Amino acid sequence: MRKIGKKITENGEKRRENHDVRDIINRVKGVRTVPDNLGKLLIQLGVMLVLLGIVITVFGKIFPFGRMPGDINIKGSGGSFHFPIVSCIVISVILSVLAHIFHR
Repeated sequence: MRKIGKKITENGEKRRENHDVRDIINRVKGVRTVPDNLGKLLIQLGVMLVLLGIVITVFGKIFPFGRMPGDINIKGSGGSFHFPIVSCIVISVILSVLAHIFHR
């Protein structure tokens, strides 16, 4: 059964669907339209990034991420190399626990 421009109702009558001309043209061309809630999503992401920045700034003074025992820090005459491996592991564990809690 092909449903091009026609819809079959429950009692078997054929009825034309009301489509916006722009909708039909965009479907034929394959053009994607911007979802209505994209603006809200971008605002929420922006607020979350601001809050994350505040948390990192405040807790960066309290918790020594990047300066924990076990972080690799090599200083030489030509430069230095810093790899916070223990900090990465701690952050990974915290994020995994939070993801497990919120995934339920």
